Amino acid sequence: MTAAKVEKLCEFYVSPGFLTEKMYLYLATDLTETNQNLEADEILTIERHSFPRAFEMIRNGEIEDAKTIVGIVLAGARFDVGHFHGVLTPSPF
Repeated sequence: MTAAKVEKLCEFYVSPGFLTEKMYLYLATDLTETNQNLEADEILTIERHSFPRAFEMIRNGEIEDAKTIVGIVLAGARFDVGHFHGVLTPSPF
């Protein structure tokens, strides 16, 4: 994909007090599909999910890494989707 617009959503420290590594999250919009040009040893698959499905994947533990969760939540807020009341309510487990 190529993006006509890229906007920074946030930046955060991965593990403050332990590491100085900083993550930057961006939102790419106005996308155009292009052909992949992968290196010989790259293995990459594309999965497309709606925001409701992505929120469900967060709730049921399919998505567990913080950077992806933060990105989905902030992108959802940017597009005012997800009806954030109760989107990430704690699991009963």
